[in-house]
Amino acid sequence: MTLYARFGTMAFSLFVVLVLTHDSFGETLPPAMPTRQVVPESAIELPEFYGVYVLVHGATVPATPTSTINTLDAKLEFLVFDKFVSQRTPPLALHRVPVLSPPSPTIEQVVSLDDYFNMNNERFRDSMAAISGIPKGSTLVPFLGKPITGQPQMTRLIPETELTPGLYQLGTGLRFLVRPEEVREQTVADAVHFVCARKLSLESKELSRAFKLLQFRPEHFTSLLERAQLSCPDIVKGFTQAGRRNTCLSNQVGIDKGVGVWESQNEALRRDSIISITFDGNGSIVRVGGPSPAGLDASSNSRSIAEYIRDDNVFLCFEWGVARCNGRPIASLSREERSVPQYMFISSSRPLQCLNGYRRGVVCLQYGTNGRDLLVGPDGTSASSHRFTTQRNH
Repeated sequence: MTLYARFGTMAFSLFVVLVLTHDSFGETLPPAMPTRQVVPESAIELPEFYGVYVLVHGATVPATPTSTINTLDAKLEFLVFDKFVSQRTPPLALHRVPVLSPPSPTIEQVVSLDDYFNMNNERFRDSMAAISGIPKGSTLVPFLGKPITGQPQMTRLIPETELTPGLYQLGTGLRFLVRPEEVREQTVADAVHFVCARKLSLESKELSRAFKLLQFRPEHFTSLLERAQLSCPDIVKGFTQAGRRNTCLSNQVGIDKGVGVWESQNEALRRDSIISITFDGNGSIVRVGGPSPAGLDASSNSRSIAEYIRDDNVFLCFEWGVARCNGRPIASLSREERSVPQYMFISSSRPLQCLNGYRRGVVCLQYGTNGRDLLVGPDGTSASSHRFTTQRNH
């Protein structure tokens, strides 16, 4: 292609651009107008200090970053007051950010060259999100700029359309929800997909982060479980049982540490004999075996360990509680119902099988061991039993 031909092509391209940006009279096309009614300028409370403000029906509220997720109106605007403000380019960006994001793939999930490239692309997006402060998968919300009459250092930023239900982020700081109840309902539906299609555990960090962010209430968890059980009952059953098993194992470690704190404040247990302390679901000592020190008994000092742990739920096996409640919330269990022995602390002079070869530890009396025999888990197999199968630290 000759130099003249290239020049002609460039000139034609420039002509097309000019035609697309001008009307038939050669004037610049006006900017897009918001598709909703904006607040009259006379109704705006002008701020006194520099900063970014949220305009809600004319009232100005400082848009300061906070750990609390605010709930704001779908028809909101923003006002920027700064001596360097530009009335041509919005100085801030508004993004609709995802509440739930799929976990990034790991090298273990790579089975093809495409998977490898996808993994690297996701890692690059994660890095860019960390640098920019804008979460991965966010969508930019178009702004329209509008000056304030007689205030050259102020400009209004107006979303082109009324905001839809969702989680939003202004710049890299302020986050807020629009119509949060609808966001929670949508998140429940998305979470069901994550659980059933991606086999993401209900206790995964991705779901837990979203539940905490949206301040899920018990009815939201109930709705999530009901929908997930209809869509993939086998997967949900496995996740819930695994989660309750992990909670029970965590309880065992917590009770062991509680006994250790009691020893540090009172008297150490003897190491030359077997000592056992049995707790019920209320945290009370119901039985002590072996030469225990004074202060550990089932009568006047039955809550001597619970006073250090300060959470009676640590003494309750949730799997047993779910079975005992028969559909009721676990919180509805009365003290009488929780008075069944749940855990046993054991300190021995020799390694014990029920303690995975250790001399000291805690066992679940419902799905771990009864003190003599090893018990099976809720599905009737030893794989789901509430016993440690690997070494743990004390």
